Amino acid sequence: MKHFKNLTVLLSFVSLSISACATSSTQESNPTGTIIEYKSGPEGFDTRTFFYVGKNEVVAIDSQFTPELAKKSIAHLRQFTDKPIKALIITHPNPDKFNGASVFKKEGAQIIGSKATADAMAGVNAYKKYYFVHMAKMFSEESYPSLTPIDETFEDSLTLNLKGDQVIRLVETNQPAISSNQTVVYIEGAGGLFVGDMIHHKAH
Repeated sequence: MKHFKNLTVLLSFVSLSISACATSSTQESNPTGTIIEYKSGPEGFDTRTFFYVGKNEVVAIDSQFTPELAKKSIAHLRQFTDKPIKALIITHPNPDKFNGASVFKKEGAQIIGSKATADAMAGVNAYKKYYFVHMAKMFSEESYPSLTPIDETFEDSLTLNLKGDQVIRLVETNQPAISSNQTVVYIEGAGGLFVGDMIHHKAH
């Protein structure tokens, strides 16, 4: 039950996440780093990718619905920094969070997600692909994004130590919300709490 204790601590900062989701700004700076937001249009389900720009490297949170949108998110990032993307964190097993992961992989990012997310992705990918190809008619079998596996998994919690002494903490809730499980990301010292689609401002 350790992860529930950790989650309680992190959720005490939930107002910070609500503020981050509500802002119209794409860049929010603080003494320990910068948080940059990219939001897709309706074609990507208004999905947000967040980038934490630390002293030496970048960590991305969620990868967008398609590789094309992932490329746009990185192009947006490059307006502000050319620092390398160290990691991509997948908050939960929905395709708008993992379909663009291959683009981040090509950038040299390590793909990180909970074991529960990694275990669920193949099944989610299969039925979502069927829906978007055969029912929604948005893709062909060939054009639907291929699944990129997670490189590093964790159970309960994980701490990422960045160059420059910055710390990012990941906590797995192991509770269903919009998907079967959720990872909460807290950027220590930067005032950033990211909860995936547990809060989706003006959407659900």
